[in-house]
Amino acid sequence: MQQSMPNRLAEYVDAAIATVPYYRRHRHEYLGRSFEQLPLLSKQQLRAGFPSEFLAAMTPVSSWIEAGRCEVLSTSGTGSDKLFVVANTRLPAFPSALPALWGLPEDAPLRRVAVVSSPSCAGGSCAAGYEGRLFGGGGTLISAMPADLSEGEGRARAIVEDLWRFGPDLFFANPSYLLWLARSAQSLGLSLPRVSVVISAYQFTQRCTARAIESLLGCRVLGNYAASDLAGCQAAFECHRGRYHVFEEQCHVEALDASGSPSLDRLGRLAITTVGNDLYPLVRYLVGDLGIVRAPSCDCPLGAAPVVEIFGRGSEVTFAEGSFTTCRELDQLVSGVEGIDTYRLVQLDAAHGILEVVLAPGAEPDLTALCAAVQDRTRIAQVQPRIEAQLSPERGLKFSTIRSYHGRAWGHESSSNREQT
Repeated sequence: MQQSMPNRLAEYVDAAIATVPYYRRHRHEYLGRSFEQLPLLSKQQLRAGFPSEFLAAMTPVSSWIEAGRCEVLSTSGTGSDKLFVVANTRLPAFPSALPALWGLPEDAPLRRVAVVSSPSCAGGSCAAGYEGRLFGGGGTLISAMPADLSEGEGRARAIVEDLWRFGPDLFFANPSYLLWLARSAQSLGLSLPRVSVVISAYQFTQRCTARAIESLLGCRVLGNYAASDLAGCQAAFECHRGRYHVFEEQCHVEALDASGSPSLDRLGRLAITTVGNDLYPLVRYLVGDLGIVRAPSCDCPLGAAPVVEIFGRGSEVTFAEGSFTTCRELDQLVSGVEGIDTYRLVQLDAAHGILEVVLAPGAEPDLTALCAAVQDRTRIAQVQPRIEAQLSPERGLKFSTIRSYHGRAWGHESSSNREQT
């Protein structure tokens, strides 16, 4: 019989206190309290504690890295300085019953994975030759993506050739890089290999980008919610019904209101406890994202797990007239317009913003009307459209949905912690 989550959490915290230096030293903050009363773990604390403070005692890190049982991972550094963790490589990358979770036939091939991500997320693999970018016994290929997507079609041609040589069953991809590759192939008269599904990861997925990829590749785009600083854990997977289910085998997810209390059906800061990882345990870790946690409601294989709706980074928000707008809230508006491949809202100040858009070939959407709607939603007084051939990435080579210069994080000076329906 499967153990209940409250019991798993209690045992996990007890084990962390017994074996991990950070929790042992702060045990007075953890003993004798309910889980919801335990302290929150910040990125600053995690950064300062690398590598030994959060590592289970007596772990032979060097020999385990050599044996492939763990590895050192870092965040991209997009939103802040890079953060390093020791990741557990023994954890499953996906849940079981994948075909049913993703609405695919039982015999759908899902063994060969092509990773399409920024060079910062792929480490040094992008610079290696074809054989040097094969991992997992040859079942995973890291695509040699450029840091500058304006490098031209020649680089895209070489990547497409590698993909046909590899023959992937699915793409695990940053949506911005995969769309660039698919559009580049289209302009060259080439096509990407047909796959069963695309798993979108690494950054917030704009619905317009997912829609464009689905049109070009002829398959569903479904999301994965994880972060490098979760030390190898996957937090949630999107099922074929369009719901992100918490992957409770590895993570417990809370949405915290302004007081730090967890609640259902309300937008809040996401705190993640990596219950499946005893190597580098994180208890109530503030990963930096916003979301809503809802009660289970689905008939998919993960249907008994809570649903989490991802609203983007807490720092990736607009702020005007005392109100925040999140990535998800903006995307519900912008992605409703046909003909946009991707976009970014740049807030210059409380009164001015620029909506940068990359259009699908031949598309001519009414950007004036769209900007007026964005003004109404964000309360930025004036938003001007600007058509771009390609957006520029952020410092960590990911692509933001909102770039803002107000320096505020969601939840401060705002009443945005409201019920979402």
